[in-house]
Amino acid sequence: MPKKVVKKGATAKSSGQGGGAAAGKKYTLQIELGVLDHLAGNLYSNVPAVLTEMVANAWDADAKEVRIDVDLKAGKIVVTDDGFGMTAKDINEKFLTVGYRKREQPGGDVTPGGRPVMGRKGVGKLAPFSIADSIEVYSRSKNQKSGLLMTTAGIRTAKKRKKSYHPDVRDSSELIPKKGTTIVLTELKMERFRRPNDTPRIS
Repeated sequence: MPKKVVKKGATAKSSGQGGGAAAGKKYTLQIELGVLDHLAGNLYSNVPAVLTEMVANAWDADAKEVRIDVDLKAGKIVVTDDGFGMTAKDINEKFLTVGYRKREQPGGDVTPGGRPVMGRKGVGKLAPFSIADSIEVYSRSKNQKSGLLMTTAGIRTAKKRKKSYHPDVRDSSELIPKKGTTIVLTELKMERFRRPNDTPRIS
């Protein structure tokens, strides 16, 4: 597993602005409300399970280090890895396509760095929806910067209108790493953090 650094009390600042060189890109999340409800309520029952899934995703990106900054007072968790990152195409075809299974692709059982792939079901990348209603994803790969914002409310609104959900573009943000991926969780579901078995493991 990549080195994991967990720090409580750290904060990160987001510009909250879209635009940038790739402002014209449109991301599309392929998900059904039933899957979202399953993620939110049943699939991941505690915070450590979600963070473990995020570290596993970093492993599959050949990351050597994962940093987890937790600031419950600010209602924010920031997870950053130094893996190979994602282009806008990667985000659309792999990250935003629920059920995408890397293992089923040619050579998909190992990473480019030769690691055995940990991801199995293709839903773990959206595990953060179990503990947060707002997810920002910032990534850099092949000198291409990508960023987006997804919200539970936005997904529900789009699905009720029987429309596709297009996450907001955020690829001019200062949070885009020099290498790898940064995921920012806000609008935290604080009831998930009040369970006695969770607090000691994330502090």
